[in-house]
Amino acid sequence: MGLLLSVDDSSNAAYKILAENWRRQYGINAHVFVEFHSADEIETVSKMRKVIASAQRKQCTCVMFVVDQESHDPNKRPLLRRIGQAFDELCTDPPKDMTVGLIVAHSCLECWLLTDVQAIVRFQAGNRGVNYIPTQSGQTERYTPLQAGESITHIMRQVARQRGARELKRVRYEKSKSGEIAEQMQELATAAQRNRSLAYFFEMVVCDQNGCEYRQP
Repeated sequence: MGLLLSVDDSSNAAYKILAENWRRQYGINAHVFVEFHSADEIETVSKMRKVIASAQRKQCTCVMFVVDQESHDPNKRPLLRRIGQAFDELCTDPPKDMTVGLIVAHSCLECWLLTDVQAIVRFQAGNRGVNYIPTQSGQTERYTPLQAGESITHIMRQVARQRGARELKRVRYEKSKSGEIAEQMQELATAAQRNRSLAYFFEMVVCDQNGCEYRQP
């Protein structure tokens, strides 16, 4: 029951880590593959079928298309609309022996990371203990990507300050570090309660439900 994640984020380690860690709780050890496809590379059903063909070559039986909502970007809205239409068309003639799904991250990967602020603390602190417990946000879907990134940066700087760092402006969240933060997320079920799109992601990567019948709330 191998899984292929098609994500529109070139720094995509976090998606793989989150999927693997969640699947492990269900005793699913089949491989998780990740491929980077920008949103315009999956905007038609023929393009989606190319990704599915790639999954079949990898002997996967499950494909999940993951795209960031990025509601602040007006160019993303028509793309998401076309992707949704392409997925609808795919579902009229779904691939045989393949589970598929479409997941829209609200509003970005950083919003998923903010569902567990202590993971950010652990990432920044490294092996050194830090007595800092930042306020945990409620529903993180309300953040724009910029706001989410700045919130992560703020937590990182507070940890760095406690560790005695002087040039705090150099401490800043970078997407390339998202995988390391995701690795520190420990209470995934609790985190999922703070972002409905993350909860749907976890539901779908188990691959026991087909997104053609079970659409994202």
